[in-house]
Amino acid sequence: MDNMSQLNFISLTILVVSFAILVNGDIFTSTHEMEFLLPTHQRILEELDDYIIKEDQRLNTLKRYLAIFKGEQKKATEDPVNYVGNPINAFTLIKRLTYDLKEIETKIKIGAEYINNVTFSHNDAIYPTQEDLTGAAVALSRLQQTYELEVDELAEGKLKGVTYSTPLTAGDCYELGKTLYNEKDYKDALEWMTVAFRKYELEQISYYFTEENIFDYIAFTNYLLGDIKSALEWTKKLLIVNPNNERAGDNIPYYHKLIAEQEEALKRSRRGLNMPILDRRTPVLTVRGHQDGISVQRPGYCHFYRAVVHDTKKVGVKPAHFRISKTGWLYDDESPSIARVSRRVSDFTNLDMKSSEPLQGYYQ
Repeated sequence: MDNMSQLNFISLTILVVSFAILVNGDIFTSTHEMEFLLPTHQRILEELDDYIIKEDQRLNTLKRYLAIFKGEQKKATEDPVNYVGNPINAFTLIKRLTYDLKEIETKIKIGAEYINNVTFSHNDAIYPTQEDLTGAAVALSRLQQTYELEVDELAEGKLKGVTYSTPLTAGDCYELGKTLYNEKDYKDALEWMTVAFRKYELEQISYYFTEENIFDYIAFTNYLLGDIKSALEWTKKLLIVNPNNERAGDNIPYYHKLIAEQEEALKRSRRGLNMPILDRRTPVLTVRGHQDGISVQRPGYCHFYRAVVHDTKKVGVKPAHFRISKTGWLYDDESPSIARVSRRVSDFTNLDMKSSEPLQGYYQ
Protein backbone atom coordinates (compact mmCIF):
# COMPACT_ATOMS: atom_id res chain seq x y z
CA MET A 1 0.00 0.00 0.00
CA ASP A 2 1.54 3.39 -1.01
CA ASN A 3 1.69 6.38 1.29
CA MET A 4 -1.30 8.10 -0.31
CA SER A 5 -3.51 4.97 0.11
CA GLN A 6 -2.43 4.62 3.73
CA LEU A 7 -3.30 8.24 4.36
CA ASN A 8 -6.75 7.82 2.81
CA PHE A 9 -7.43 4.69 4.86
CA ILE A 10 -6.40 6.43 8.10
CA SER A 11 -8.57 9.42 7.25
CA LEU A 12 -11.58 7.17 6.51
CA THR A 13 -11.09 5.33 9.80
CA ILE A 14 -10.90 8.58 11.75
CA LEU A 15 -14.04 9.82 9.97
CA VAL A 16 -16.05 6.66 10.80
CA VAL A 17 -14.95 6.73 14.45
CA SER A 18 -15.75 10.42 14.72
CA PHE A 19 -19.19 9.82 13.18
CA ALA A 20 -19.88 7.01 15.66
CA ILE A 21 -18.96 9.25 18.56
CA LEU A 22 -21.04 12.18 17.23
CA VAL A 23 -24.14 10.04 16.63
CA ASN A 24 -24.57 9.31 20.30
CA GLY A 25 -21.76 10.18 22.61
CA ASP A 26 -23.37 8.26 25.48
CA ILE A 27 -23.71 4.90 23.71
CA PHE A 28 -21.73 4.54 20.51
CA THR A 29 -18.26 5.46 21.67
CA SER A 30 -16.49 3.17 19.21
CA THR A 31 -17.00 1.33 15.92
CA HIS A 32 -17.23 -1.89 17.94
CA GLU A 33 -20.36 -0.67 19.66
CA MET A 34 -21.88 0.12 16.27
CA GLU A 35 -22.18 -3.64 15.86
CA PHE A 36 -24.96 -3.59 18.45
CA LEU A 37 -27.14 -1.95 15.82
CA LEU A 38 -26.98 -5.03 13.61
CA PRO A 39 -29.43 -7.13 15.70
CA THR A 40 -31.85 -4.20 15.56
CA HIS A 41 -31.40 -4.06 11.82
CA GLN A 42 -32.06 -7.80 11.60
CA ARG A 43 -35.16 -7.46 13.76
CA ILE A 44 -36.57 -4.73 11.50
CA LEU A 45 -35.82 -6.89 8.48
CA GLU A 46 -37.68 -9.84 9.96
CA GLU A 47 -40.64 -7.73 11.08
CA LEU A 48 -40.90 -6.10 7.67
CA ASP A 49 -40.74 -9.49 5.97
CA ASP A 50 -43.43 -10.83 8.32
CA TYR A 51 -45.57 -7.76 7.64
CA ILE A 52 -45.34 -8.25 3.88
CA ILE A 53 -46.32 -11.93 4.23
CA LYS A 54 -49.33 -10.98 6.35
CA GLU A 55 -50.21 -8.18 3.95
CA ASP A 56 -50.17 -10.65 1.05
CA GLN A 57 -52.46 -12.96 3.03
CA ARG A 58 -54.78 -10.05 3.78
CA LEU A 59 -54.94 -9.01 0.13
CA ASN A 60 -55.44 -12.61 -0.98
CA THR A 61 -58.37 -12.86 1.43
CA LEU A 62 -59.89 -9.68 0.04
CA LYS A 63 -59.36 -10.96 -3.52
CA ARG A 64 -61.08 -14.22 -2.58
CA TYR A 65 -64.08 -12.31 -1.19
CA LEU A 66 -64.16 -10.14 -4.31
CA ALA A 67 -64.21 -13.21 -6.57
CA ILE A 68 -67.09 -14.71 -4.56
CA PHE A 69 -69.07 -11.46 -4.64
CA LYS A 70 -68.55 -11.08 -8.39
CA GLY A 71 -69.49 -14.68 -9.17
CA GLU A 72 -72.65 -14.62 -7.06
CA GLN A 73 -73.68 -11.20 -8.36
CA LYS A 74 -73.41 -12.48 -11.93
CA LYS A 75 -75.64 -15.48 -11.12
CA ALA A 76 -78.15 -13.27 -9.29
CA THR A 77 -78.34 -10.81 -12.20
CA GLU A 78 -79.16 -13.59 -14.67
CA ASP A 79 -82.26 -14.72 -12.73
CA PRO A 80 -82.91 -12.61 -9.60
CA VAL A 81 -86.24 -14.23 -8.65
CA ASN A 82 -85.02 -17.82 -8.70
CA TYR A 83 -81.70 -16.84 -7.15
CA VAL A 84 -83.14 -15.27 -4.00
CA GLY A 85 -85.88 -17.93 -3.91
CA ASN A 86 -83.25 -20.61 -3.33
CA PRO A 87 -82.87 -20.98 0.48
CA ILE A 88 -79.16 -21.73 0.19
CA ASN A 89 -78.57 -18.61 -1.89
CA ALA A 90 -80.73 -16.60 0.52
CA PHE A 91 -78.57 -17.65 3.46
CA THR A 92 -75.22 -17.04 1.73
CA LEU A 93 -76.41 -13.66 0.40
CA ILE A 94 -77.35 -12.48 3.88
CA LYS A 95 -74.15 -13.92 5.31
CA ARG A 96 -72.03 -12.03 2.77
CA LEU A 97 -73.74 -8.78 3.74
CA THR A 98 -73.35 -9.37 7.49
CA TYR A 99 -70.47 -11.54 8.73
CA ASP A 100 -68.41 -11.43 5.53
CA LEU A 101 -68.78 -7.66 5.31
CA LYS A 102 -67.47 -7.31 8.87
CA GLU A 103 -64.55 -9.57 7.99
CA ILE A 104 -63.77 -7.40 4.96
CA GLU A 105 -63.83 -4.31 7.15
CA THR A 106 -61.30 -5.79 9.54
CA LYS A 107 -59.06 -6.71 6.62
CA ILE A 108 -59.08 -3.18 5.23
CA LYS A 109 -56.59 -1.24 7.36
CA ILE A 110 -56.43 1.93 5.31
CA GLY A 111 -58.45 3.93 7.82
CA ALA A 112 -61.85 4.28 9.42
CA GLU A 113 -62.90 6.96 6.92
CA TYR A 114 -62.22 4.70 3.94
CA ILE A 115 -64.06 1.79 5.58
CA ASN A 116 -67.02 4.07 6.18
CA ASN A 117 -67.00 5.14 2.54
CA VAL A 118 -66.85 1.54 1.36
CA THR A 119 -69.71 0.18 3.43
CA PHE A 120 -72.07 2.89 4.64
CA SER A 121 -71.77 5.86 2.30
CA HIS A 122 -75.05 5.13 0.48
CA ASN A 123 -78.00 6.18 2.60
CA ASP A 124 -80.46 4.37 0.35
CA ALA A 125 -78.65 1.03 0.65
CA ILE A 126 -80.33 -1.78 2.59
CA TYR A 127 -78.25 -4.06 4.77
CA PRO A 128 -79.51 -7.27 6.43
CA THR A 129 -79.33 -7.67 10.18
CA GLN A 130 -78.28 -10.47 12.46
CA GLU A 131 -81.97 -11.39 12.81
CA ASP A 132 -82.19 -11.80 9.04
CA LEU A 133 -79.21 -14.14 9.08
CA THR A 134 -80.76 -16.15 11.91
CA GLY A 135 -84.06 -16.36 10.03
CA ALA A 136 -82.33 -17.58 6.86
CA ALA A 137 -80.41 -20.21 8.84
CA VAL A 138 -83.54 -21.46 10.60
CA ALA A 139 -85.44 -21.55 7.28
CA LEU A 140 -82.70 -23.66 5.71
CA SER A 141 -82.71 -25.97 8.73
CA ARG A 142 -86.51 -26.32 8.52
CA LEU A 143 -86.25 -27.16 4.83
CA GLN A 144 -83.67 -29.80 5.68
CA GLN A 145 -85.89 -31.36 8.36
CA THR A 146 -89.14 -31.21 6.37
CA TYR A 147 -87.77 -32.90 3.26
CA GLU A 148 -85.20 -35.04 5.09
CA LEU A 149 -82.34 -33.56 3.08
CA GLU A 150 -78.73 -34.57 3.63
CA VAL A 151 -76.55 -31.82 5.08
CA ASP A 152 -73.64 -32.92 2.89
CA GLU A 153 -75.78 -32.36 -0.21
CA LEU A 154 -77.04 -28.98 0.95
CA ALA A 155 -73.47 -27.92 1.66
CA GLU A 156 -72.63 -28.65 -1.97
CA GLY A 157 -75.57 -26.54 -3.17
CA LYS A 158 -77.67 -29.55 -4.11
CA LEU A 159 -81.30 -30.46 -3.44
CA LYS A 160 -82.18 -34.10 -4.05
CA GLY A 161 -79.13 -34.57 -6.23
CA VAL A 162 -79.71 -31.50 -8.42
CA THR A 163 -77.29 -28.55 -8.18
CA TYR A 164 -79.14 -25.27 -7.61
CA SER A 165 -76.49 -23.01 -6.08
CA THR A 166 -72.80 -22.51 -5.41
CA PRO A 167 -71.36 -24.91 -2.80
CA LEU A 168 -71.11 -23.48 0.70
CA THR A 169 -67.67 -22.70 2.06
CA ALA A 170 -66.33 -23.78 5.42
CA GLY A 171 -67.12 -20.26 6.64
CA ASP A 172 -70.73 -20.55 5.46
CA CYS A 173 -71.19 -23.90 7.20
CA TYR A 174 -69.52 -22.61 10.38
CA GLU A 175 -71.78 -19.55 10.61
CA LEU A 176 -74.82 -21.69 9.86
CA GLY A 177 -73.87 -24.14 12.60
CA LYS A 178 -73.11 -21.34 15.06
CA THR A 179 -76.42 -19.61 14.34
CA LEU A 180 -78.39 -22.83 14.85
CA TYR A 181 -76.42 -23.47 18.03
CA ASN A 182 -77.42 -20.06 19.38
CA GLU A 183 -81.03 -20.92 18.47
CA LYS A 184 -80.65 -24.12 20.55
CA ASP A 185 -81.15 -26.30 17.46
CA TYR A 186 -78.27 -28.49 18.60
CA LYS A 187 -78.89 -31.49 16.35
CA ASP A 188 -78.70 -29.52 13.11
CA ALA A 189 -75.95 -27.30 14.51
CA LEU A 190 -73.81 -30.39 15.11
CA GLU A 191 -74.30 -31.61 11.53
CA TRP A 192 -73.32 -28.26 10.04
CA MET A 193 -70.29 -27.89 12.30
CA THR A 194 -69.13 -31.36 11.27
CA VAL A 195 -69.40 -30.39 7.60
CA ALA A 196 -67.61 -27.11 8.38
CA PHE A 197 -64.69 -29.09 9.82
CA ARG A 198 -64.49 -31.33 6.75
CA LYS A 199 -64.51 -28.36 4.39
CA TYR A 200 -62.06 -26.45 6.59
CA GLU A 201 -59.54 -29.26 6.20
CA LEU A 202 -60.03 -29.43 2.43
CA GLU A 203 -59.95 -25.69 1.70
CA GLN A 204 -56.80 -24.84 3.69
CA ILE A 205 -57.90 -21.18 3.83
CA SER A 206 -57.31 -18.72 6.64
CA TYR A 207 -60.65 -17.84 8.30
CA TYR A 208 -61.62 -15.73 11.30
CA PHE A 209 -62.16 -19.00 13.18
CA THR A 210 -59.80 -21.91 13.70
CA GLU A 211 -59.91 -25.67 13.97
CA GLU A 212 -59.99 -25.22 17.73
CA ASN A 213 -63.22 -23.19 17.53
CA ILE A 214 -64.91 -25.91 15.46
CA PHE A 215 -63.81 -28.65 17.86
CA ASP A 216 -65.09 -26.60 20.78
CA TYR A 217 -68.57 -26.25 19.24
CA ILE A 218 -68.75 -29.92 18.21
CA ALA A 219 -67.62 -31.16 21.63
CA PHE A 220 -70.02 -29.03 23.66
CA THR A 221 -72.94 -29.63 21.29
CA ASN A 222 -72.47 -33.38 21.72
CA TYR A 223 -72.53 -32.79 25.47
CA LEU A 224 -75.79 -30.83 25.24
CA LEU A 225 -77.29 -33.65 23.16
CA GLY A 226 -76.34 -36.17 25.84
CA ASP A 227 -73.63 -37.92 23.81
CA ILE A 228 -70.93 -37.66 26.46
CA LYS A 229 -68.57 -40.14 24.81
CA SER A 230 -68.48 -38.10 21.59
CA ALA A 231 -68.04 -34.91 23.64
CA LEU A 232 -65.04 -36.53 25.33
CA GLU A 233 -63.57 -37.64 21.99
CA TRP A 234 -63.81 -34.17 20.42
CA THR A 235 -62.49 -32.49 23.55
CA LYS A 236 -59.40 -34.67 23.33
CA LYS A 237 -58.96 -33.58 19.70
CA LEU A 238 -59.26 -29.96 20.82
CA LEU A 239 -56.51 -30.46 23.39
CA ILE A 240 -54.23 -31.90 20.70
CA VAL A 241 -54.65 -28.65 18.76
CA ASN A 242 -54.29 -26.47 21.87
CA PRO A 243 -53.02 -28.24 25.01
CA ASN A 244 -53.32 -24.95 26.93
CA ASN A 245 -57.11 -24.76 26.66
CA GLU A 246 -57.96 -24.85 30.38
CA ARG A 247 -61.71 -25.26 29.97
CA ALA A 248 -61.28 -28.27 27.71
CA GLY A 249 -58.76 -29.74 30.13
CA ASP A 250 -61.20 -29.35 33.01
CA ASN A 251 -63.96 -31.02 30.99
CA ILE A 252 -62.03 -34.26 30.49
CA PRO A 253 -62.38 -35.58 34.09
CA TYR A 254 -65.95 -34.23 34.21
CA TYR A 255 -66.92 -36.21 31.11
CA HIS A 256 -65.26 -39.35 32.48
CA LYS A 257 -67.32 -38.94 35.65
CA LEU A 258 -70.57 -38.52 33.69
CA ILE A 259 -69.85 -41.59 31.56
CA ALA A 260 -69.22 -43.69 34.67
CA GLU A 261 -72.47 -42.44 36.23
CA GLN A 262 -74.44 -43.22 33.06
CA GLU A 263 -73.05 -46.76 32.88
CA GLU A 264 -73.84 -47.37 36.54
CA ALA A 265 -77.38 -46.02 36.11
CA LEU A 266 -77.90 -48.30 33.12
CA LYS A 267 -76.77 -51.33 35.15
CA ARG A 268 -79.14 -50.42 37.99
CA SER A 269 -82.07 -49.96 35.61
CA ARG A 270 -81.53 -53.45 34.19
CA ARG A 271 -81.56 -55.19 37.56
CA GLY A 272 -84.94 -56.78 38.22
CA LEU A 273 -86.52 -55.08 35.24
CA ASN A 274 -89.85 -56.66 34.48
CA MET A 275 -91.32 -56.39 30.98
CA PRO A 276 -94.84 -57.82 31.25
CA ILE A 277 -96.84 -58.71 28.18
CA LEU A 278 -99.91 -56.53 27.79
CA ASP A 279 -103.27 -58.22 28.35
CA ARG A 280 -104.59 -59.70 25.15
CA ARG A 281 -107.62 -57.48 25.03
CA THR A 282 -107.73 -57.19 21.22
CA PRO A 283 -106.96 -59.45 18.27
CA VAL A 284 -103.89 -57.33 17.50
CA LEU A 285 -102.40 -57.97 20.94
CA THR A 286 -103.37 -61.62 20.78
CA VAL A 287 -101.59 -62.25 17.49
CA ARG A 288 -98.66 -59.95 18.19
CA GLY A 289 -97.78 -59.72 21.84
CA HIS A 290 -96.42 -56.32 22.88
CA GLN A 291 -94.21 -55.74 25.89
CA ASP A 292 -95.03 -52.85 28.12
CA GLY A 293 -91.59 -51.33 28.73
CA ILE A 294 -91.27 -50.20 32.36
CA SER A 295 -87.96 -48.69 33.36
CA VAL A 296 -89.14 -47.38 36.75
CA GLN A 297 -91.21 -49.51 39.12
CA ARG A 298 -94.33 -47.51 39.87
CA PRO A 299 -97.99 -48.36 40.22
CA GLY A 300 -99.66 -48.91 36.88
CA TYR A 301 -101.75 -45.82 36.30
CA CYS A 302 -102.20 -43.64 33.25
CA HIS A 303 -102.17 -39.90 32.74
CA PHE A 304 -103.84 -38.15 29.84
CA TYR A 305 -102.73 -34.65 28.90
CA ARG A 306 -104.08 -32.23 26.37
CA ALA A 307 -101.30 -30.36 24.65
CA VAL A 308 -101.56 -26.80 25.90
CA VAL A 309 -98.72 -24.38 25.20
CA HIS A 310 -98.41 -21.56 27.67
CA ASP A 311 -95.80 -19.53 29.49
CA THR A 312 -96.48 -19.35 33.21
CA LYS A 313 -93.65 -16.88 33.80
CA LYS A 314 -94.77 -14.26 31.31
CA VAL A 315 -98.22 -12.79 30.87
CA GLY A 316 -99.16 -11.05 27.66
CA VAL A 317 -98.34 -11.36 24.00
CA LYS A 318 -95.22 -13.34 23.21
CA PRO A 319 -93.61 -12.64 19.80
CA ALA A 320 -93.23 -15.56 17.40
CA HIS A 321 -90.16 -15.68 15.16
CA PHE A 322 -91.67 -17.86 12.45
CA ARG A 323 -93.60 -16.19 9.65
CA ILE A 324 -96.20 -18.78 8.65
CA SER A 325 -97.99 -21.38 10.75
CA LYS A 326 -101.01 -23.62 10.32
CA THR A 327 -103.05 -25.89 12.53
CA GLY A 328 -104.51 -28.95 10.84
CA TRP A 329 -106.75 -31.91 11.70
CA LEU A 330 -105.88 -35.36 10.43
CA TYR A 331 -108.84 -37.73 9.94
CA ASP A 332 -108.67 -41.51 9.66
CA ASP A 333 -110.16 -41.56 6.16
CA GLU A 334 -107.46 -39.26 4.80
CA SER A 335 -104.62 -41.75 5.05
CA PRO A 336 -104.08 -45.40 5.98
CA SER A 337 -101.21 -44.28 8.23
CA ILE A 338 -103.48 -42.00 10.26
CA ALA A 339 -106.10 -44.75 10.58
CA ARG A 340 -103.39 -47.15 11.73
CA VAL A 341 -102.26 -44.76 14.48
CA SER A 342 -105.82 -44.36 15.76
CA ARG A 343 -106.31 -48.14 15.72
CA ARG A 344 -103.15 -48.72 17.72
CA VAL A 345 -104.15 -46.11 20.29
CA SER A 346 -107.46 -47.92 20.71
CA ASP A 347 -105.75 -51.33 20.99
CA PHE A 348 -103.28 -50.22 23.64
CA THR A 349 -105.68 -48.13 25.72
CA ASN A 350 -108.78 -50.32 25.25
CA LEU A 351 -110.71 -47.12 24.57
CA ASP A 352 -113.16 -46.40 21.75
CA MET A 353 -111.78 -43.74 19.40
CA LYS A 354 -115.16 -42.91 17.75
CA SER A 355 -115.88 -40.01 20.08
CA SER A 356 -112.31 -38.76 20.29
CA GLU A 357 -110.98 -35.75 18.44
CA PRO A 358 -108.94 -36.38 15.31
CA LEU A 359 -105.18 -36.12 15.39
CA GLN A 360 -103.98 -32.54 15.27
CA GLY A 361 -100.83 -31.03 13.87
CA TYR A 362 -99.25 -27.62 14.24
CA TYR A 363 -97.02 -26.70 11.32
CA GLN A 364 -94.66 -23.79 10.72
